[in-house]
Amino acid sequence: TQLLKDPLTVESAVQIAIWNNRSLQAHFEEIGVAQANAAQAGLPSNPEFGLSLQFPDRPPSAGNLGIGIAQNLLDFLILPRRKKIALVELEQTKLQVVVEALDLVAEVKQAYYILQADLQLIHRLQLILDINEAAAALARKQREAGTMNDLDLANHVAVYSQSKSHVAVAQAQARSDREK
Repeated sequence: TQLLKDPLTVESAVQIAIWNNRSLQAHFEEIGVAQANAAQAGLPSNPEFGLSLQFPDRPPSAGNLGIGIAQNLLDFLILPRRKKIALVELEQTKLQVVVEALDLVAEVKQAYYILQADLQLIHRLQLILDINEAAAALARKQREAGTMNDLDLANHVAVYSQSKSHVAVAQAQARSDREK
């Protein structure tokens, strides 16, 4: 929230965008999932244990106990390849996040510089508005003195009103561009 209170710089705009971009945050979480998958891919599958107890119904009547353990040996053969594939997928996920982050940074910087252009335009339009306001006030005094006709006065007042309109539109655009 402190970033929003300080004057907006291109760096702070980028920070705000990264912190508030849910899609990018979700992609950061995908990196964690891909890391977990890579760790899991490096482990062999669990062995299977078996236990059997048999009681024959004829002599000899001694019980027969069987204990067994089984492991898929093919699992050990494909383990290095599976790990390599998982690491490639992890790198791919990281690169996707980097690309999205760079796209976001470029988009934010573009929006920031558009906002700067908007603010400069507002400044120039405000200067024009001040000049047109002074011209309209002078025209009113000239009309009162009888040295200007009604049509010329109306033209000066219309130009002043149009300047006010241009400033208001530029300010609205700047507010919209600031949100971007």
